[in-house]
Amino acid sequence: MATIPFACAECNAILPEPEDKNEAIQCTDCPTSPVSRDWQGLVIIFNPEMSEVGKRMGVTRPGSYALKVNVR
Repeated sequence: MATIPFACAECNAILPEPEDKNEAIQCTDCPTSPVSRDWQGLVIIFNPEMSEVGKRMGVTRPGSYALKVNVR
């Protein structure tokens, strides 16, 4: 069974699983931002400059993003 990946609460980036399972998960662009497995919607942005969705989300780099991240 696949696990749900973490998403950054600030930039909404979907984060890769760490190689070391004991390592804390944090966003490389927003290291102080909380992360959560409670997120909705997945969008993949290949070219942020030409993507209308990417522009509306404020995305500046290609990658996978959650549309909404819930932090408790």
